[in-house]
Amino acid sequence: MNVLHIIPSIDPLDGGPSSAVVGLAQAQHRAGLGVTVITGARPGTDLRLIDRLRAGGVGVTTLKDPGGLFNCPTPMREALRTRIAEADIAHIHALWEPLLHYAAREARRQDRPYLVRPCGMLTDWSMSQKKWKKRLYYRARLARILSGAAALHYTAERERELSQARALGCRGVVAPNGIDTASFADLPSRGGFRGRHPQLDGARILLFVGRMHPVKGLDLLITAFARARPANTALVLVGSGEAAYVDRLKRLATKSGMSSHILFTGMLHSEEKLQAYIDADLFVLPSHHENFGLVVVESLACGTPVLLSDQVAICREIESAGVGHVVSLGDPKDLRDAIVHSANAAPADDGLRSRCRGFVAGRFSWDTIANDWCQTYQEITGSAVTIMR
Repeated sequence: MNVLHIIPSIDPLDGGPSSAVVGLAQAQHRAGLGVTVITGARPGTDLRLIDRLRAGGVGVTTLKDPGGLFNCPTPMREALRTRIAEADIAHIHALWEPLLHYAAREARRQDRPYLVRPCGMLTDWSMSQKKWKKRLYYRARLARILSGAAALHYTAERERELSQARALGCRGVVAPNGIDTASFADLPSRGGFRGRHPQLDGARILLFVGRMHPVKGLDLLITAFARARPANTALVLVGSGEAAYVDRLKRLATKSGMSSHILFTGMLHSEEKLQAYIDADLFVLPSHHENFGLVVVESLACGTPVLLSDQVAICREIESAGVGHVVSLGDPKDLRDAIVHSANAAPADDGLRSRCRGFVAGRFSWDTIANDWCQTYQEITGSAVTIMR
């Protein structure tokens, strides 16, 4: 079976959706599917993930931005026509970009089934951002894209619930994002991250990793940390974002009087990021909206428990597994109190860390998820799939 993934960008700076497509495509290739990706490539796009896909045997077609909502250049049109004709099923990731509209239209023209992964963009919170533009686009194009889909792909049950009002009755498939569990099998020893940052010596570490964006609730986190004023505790913020926003966060840290206890590291990759997860006592993600939260799974894979807002879609699974705590963003004191509690609690023992890792191994392995997708694709297309074990 041949699967075509279509996503507007797989630049690492675009966050979780890009990483998820790469992981899923590689795992599906290992499972024996023919896998191709069509993606946009803006000037200055970081090509590392594209190169990784190609090196792993996944075909990638890159297209220039069409330059407008109603413009489908000939190269884009021809690439979509050719790749969709070669595919048994198309898997569309995200909603708003023109590439996705033209891909769905071409799939309908060729009578090819397609799925749509909304990436959390059908929830009330997401639809409230630039709401008039989104309402107009929903009526003009998106409703037809959704109504023509064989299924909508949600990464958590909570996302499906929050998206139902705009899903037009389309079938929903819940399949999480995952990680390459082999990358977390042989973890670095603890202490490497602390060793590079002497100010962390002996302190408990509250860690955030991810894109620095207002949706992540980092202003709430810094404010709650300052109000909690936990003794012998540091807040470490790993990631990058628009310079003006990062500067605003740094000014907030200074104004709070806790800047000496708040560390901005910038982006970390590979071994350095793993070391940050491992040395942390608690991973914190107070997002206003998060349709999955891959960094949460990565932290747990390193044995570090998590503290999430109730707007992170996998919060229920985390709480029920006993590997984290969930706070309400509706109560400003909730996050502060949770930080105070974590600072006073005993450090995570080997039993808790082992439970965190086991939770991930049982549910979030890309290879397991890819095999499940083989069965889902088979149900939709009626074509048999041979899974490579």
